[in-house]
Amino acid sequence: MHKKSRTIRQIRLNLYQGGGLHKACEVAGISYVTLWTWRNGSHRIDNYIRRILESRVQLVEDALYKGAISGNTVAQIFYLKNRGRNWNNDQPGVKLEQHTHFTYNWEGIKGRNPILPSRIPSEHPSG
Repeated sequence: MHKKSRTIRQIRLNLYQGGGLHKACEVAGISYVTLWTWRNGSHRIDNYIRRILESRVQLVEDALYKGAISGNTVAQIFYLKNRGRNWNNDQPGVKLEQHTHFTYNWEGIKGRNPILPSRIPSEHPSG
């Protein structure tokens, strides 16, 4: 049992350092199947691992929120679509197409897609 608790601590440390479950198991010297068996056999271990993984989601969500507050329009739209109540694509004045950061082949797609501008913007490198 002492080896098991030491192994779980090693897994926890690796997860806190950003490793994935498979890598954490490898570093701790067990297989992923062994961890899966331990988690299925113990609600305590399962909840422990689950809390660590959920804390990662919270970190990413906090970073997304920080980006949205700082003015990142894509982060704002993503956050509202995934966290906002009753928020959908039909919000007036919000056009996701105007806020993308993709490089388009303007000549190849102009005229085929009604959501794109009818002229190439002057700030576009090829325009």
